[in-house]
Amino acid sequence: HSLLGVELFKSNRFLWCVEKLLSRKQDGVIAVSKSVWEDYSKQIIYKGPHYILYNFIPDRFFNHPESLNGKSIYKKCVAIGHFKLAKNYSYLLNNFKMLSEYDIFLDIYGEGPLEAEMKKFIIDNQLQNVSIKGCCNDIAGVLPNYDVFISVSKHEGFGIAMLEAMASRVACIVSDIPTYREIAGECCFF
Repeated sequence: HSLLGVELFKSNRFLWCVEKLLSRKQDGVIAVSKSVWEDYSKQIIYKGPHYILYNFIPDRFFNHPESLNGKSIYKKCVAIGHFKLAKNYSYLLNNFKMLSEYDIFLDIYGEGPLEAEMKKFIIDNQLQNVSIKGCCNDIAGVLPNYDVFISVSKHEGFGIAMLEAMASRVACIVSDIPTYREIAGECCFF
């Protein structure tokens, strides 16, 4: 479900060895994207059957009757995801620091080990244009309130938040990484 080579096997050789020992040619591997499969097969050198089964998102992300004409011109931005290094939030916050004098706002939904560090950066740099919102049980209801979804991830296994934003008719500015290209095609700004 994620890039194990990048997120797990490089830092934990024991788990890599266990995976190599347990993977058998007659077993099948299901990956959520081509990028995940390529990462896994490169790390494990797996020769058995494999399948790509893309994630899906519920219909409620598509059911928003309001038109895009009523939205502001790229003033309300949103980022969604676990607060970890791979999501590259420090890069995003530094960019919004440079935008602090403009009428552009960023709300970040999620939680994780970097939350305290992110909050400290926001306070230390007096970023009035950035807010950490925490977890949200109704992202489908929240996304249509934004103009732009932003993700600056270094890597992704699938990118479900980007797909949810696309379904909610929110413009997407994302990292130019293989998974996002695979999932979004040319429907995002990379």
